[in-house]
Amino acid sequence: MNRKAAVNDSVWQADRPFMLQQVRSEIAAATINRTERYKILVEDDPQMLAALDLFPQASSLMSRVMDDGKSRTAPHKGDGHERRGEQRRAKTAAPAPKKNKP
Repeated sequence: MNRKAAVNDSVWQADRPFMLQQVRSEIAAATINRTERYKILVEDDPQMLAALDLFPQASSLMSRVMDDGKSRTAPHKGDGHERRGEQRRAKTAAPAPKKNKP
């Protein structure tokens, strides 16, 4: 089936950056490696760029959570953490072997 589609110049001009990026990525895949192809494909990806901008914020949030977690989970003398750990170990310990009665 031979189909023809008319594409005016404004469509070509609007899609030119995308087409050039696709050609560059295919040349990189053919001449260098696929990793370089993917680097080219994501260099102007708005979703990737927005995600990269969020890393400092995510790092800051993680630091705050970790700092809060340390102060909340640090065992204090006499708070029972030691006893609970011992109880858990006692429950999971292997039972003593039974002695045969003569």
